[in-house]
Amino acid sequence: MNKVGISNKIDYLSCDIEPPKNTFKILKLLIENNLQFSFISYEHDKYNSGDKYEKLSKEFLLERGYKIAIDNVYSRNKRYKIYETWFINNKINFQKINYQNWKDKYFAGGVFKIY
Repeated sequence: MNKVGISNKIDYLSCDIEPPKNTFKILKLLIENNLQFSFISYEHDKYNSGDKYEKLSKEFLLERGYKIAIDNVYSRNKRYKIYETWFINNKINFQKINYQNWKDKYFAGGVFKIY
């Protein structure tokens, strides 16, 4: 808990700021200020900006208690347009899954299937 009594544990963080350099800068700031997340979707725009920020985000988060949940997330059905990686806190029991398999299981036809 911080000085104002608010928990530093947050369920979800979506990192999507332009350009990718700024997304990484904010991610570092949040994590280094002791905020903890259950799940992080991190947009690195690999398809457009190369793999620099994809690699930096993975290295940074893997060293700080996160694991990759889903890698190589692409836009719609454009497999060449990889733009995001999803991370999950190491304390959560979750096995890494391929993005296409995740879509087939949980998001078939553009509709979330929870059960």
